[in-house]
Amino acid sequence: MLATLANAVQLHKESKFDQAELIYRNLLDDEPDYAEALHLLGVLLHQRGQSAKAIRFIRRAVVLEPQIPSFYCNLAEACRATGDLPEAVANSQRALRLQPDNADAHNHLGLALQGLGKRDEAVASYEHALRLRPGFALAQNNLGSALRELKRTEEAEAAFREALRQNPNLSLAHSNLGQLLLEQGKLEESLPHCREAVRLQPHFAEGLSNLGNVLRAQDNLAEAKECYQQAMALRPNVAMIHNNLGQALQEEGNLDQALECYRKALTLDPNSARIECHYASALAAKELPREAIEHYRRALKLEPDWAEAHNGLGHLLQEENDFEGAVQCYREALRIKPNFADAHANIANIHAERGDLAASEASYREALQHDPDYVGAYAVLATHLRDKMPAEDVATMQQFLEREHLSDW
Repeated sequence: MLATLANAVQLHKESKFDQAELIYRNLLDDEPDYAEALHLLGVLLHQRGQSAKAIRFIRRAVVLEPQIPSFYCNLAEACRATGDLPEAVANSQRALRLQPDNADAHNHLGLALQGLGKRDEAVASYEHALRLRPGFALAQNNLGSALRELKRTEEAEAAFREALRQNPNLSLAHSNLGQLLLEQGKLEESLPHCREAVRLQPHFAEGLSNLGNVLRAQDNLAEAKECYQQAMALRPNVAMIHNNLGQALQEEGNLDQALECYRKALTLDPNSARIECHYASALAAKELPREAIEHYRRALKLEPDWAEAHNGLGHLLQEENDFEGAVQCYREALRIKPNFADAHANIANIHAERGDLAASEASYREALQHDPDYVGAYAVLATHLRDKMPAEDVATMQQFLEREHLSDW
């Protein structure tokens, strides 16, 4: 029987899941209380996206063999996948009571804590795992993910790069680093990492979605949508994939389809400020300002420090001639994100509407300091300054005509 189990484990490692599952089940037909077969069948089912079923098998294994830390670790991960984060924490802690120096258990505990929004505690767990196992690339990647959520961007990037130094074939780290570089505006550097993530793991839904994000940022909407649709086929219940497809549809002007995607995303994750913000922007584009304002306010209730939501709400208030309310929103956006070029430009617009062209120019110049490619700022400055436009500004605008990617207006 041990030889048969070893054969199943080898097939499992080779991702020959159908053959491995058949052997596990045959073993359990002969011996229903074979704890290791129950545990491994549960792990396999979790890997196939059937985490609820996995939990049943791993729990049976835990009842039969309650002193094996790895059983609790994998039970924790299956619980996390089903959204039962408190139970994931509890099982990780049970593993650690049995074996306090178990690096995997500290890593799983970090994942569960991060899911609960306890990011500082998650960082501590990942760091503990790395002290116990210095070359633990997956924990290094997870540390980067938690640091990114804490907006400790430089540290997050360093963690992802260290994970790839430890394991250059870690698809998850390539994808996470690519997404982080995208958020920093480093498109050319981001794309190879996102493509490598998908090459290494073609059925990695989140990796496909992140690749779609880079392609969308490069205005390659057709290929971006293909990535999102492939990701959605693999993981139909991931809210952010629906959201990302919605953004691509919105950018190509298919507002009704975009709104449908955002609604589906909010059904799956009703507490996402990001998705509420994108839904609001599509409602605004659809010329439904009252509904858009409502959803921007929902986004800010969920996450008061969401700069893009303050900026979007300010734009709508400005259109409603509530200039004081709009300025307050823009200033709050800039308090949170001082380099937010669009918020500086929006304040410049209000100065211009009030007839203060000097203040307007100063705010546009501030926007250009943070985003030198902000073509809209140059266009308005040209309208205001006319023949007084500095020669260096004219030269820059002429260079824009030769470039493919410009900042949004």
